[in-house]
Amino acid sequence: MISSTIFQLMQSLISLQEFQDAEPDLLAHSASAIIERINEYGLQCNVALKALCRRKKGLSVEAMSESAAEKKIKRMLFPRYHRKKLRPATDGIRDL
Repeated sequence: MISSTIFQLMQSLISLQEFQDAEPDLLAHSASAIIERINEYGLQCNVALKALCRRKKGLSVEAMSESAAEKKIKRMLFPRYHRKKLRPATDGIRDL
């Protein structure tokens, strides 16, 4: 039952690949809607998400307060690394 709940949640929001490829701006604009949708499922969803995080990503998802939980979510959504910009393909000739 829990795995079907998380499957439905993930299907209705975005795919895992879309989530991983998304830029933080896109996620930031949708964060409140995502959290609201998760809250609709209540405790079942919380348990399922914790299990998924532990099993698939090895993430610690326990928090002592709401603000601590919010900080953890922000760190997961906005990691401190930056993607390298791809340079345009060239034919080996550089412009001087």
